[in-house]
Amino acid sequence: MNTLTIGDVEMKPHPWAKNAWHGEVKFANGWGASVVKGNQFYTSPTKPWEIAVIDSDGEIAYDSGLTGDVFGYLTDTAATKVLADIAALSPKVKS
Repeated sequence: MNTLTIGDVEMKPHPWAKNAWHGEVKFANGWGASVVKGNQFYTSPTKPWEIAVIDSDGEIAYDSGLTGDVFGYLTDTAATKVLADIAALSPKVKS
């Protein structure tokens, strides 16, 4: 069972966005999550997280089956659920 929470994601200053943070998580199934926090993203003061599903190359994966875009405006609880959903995906098969 995945016990990773949004608070476990190591966040570092975003490489180009001012006053923003970025972190990545890789899962054993070959999928990962790119997590951002800051006012340049789909976030708000009460829903501070945006998460994109990423593939093993670190590219946003629009074909994950979870969403065709990013997950925006997430609370801590919702962000933790998205991480669990990504961790539970079937393994990614490279074409």
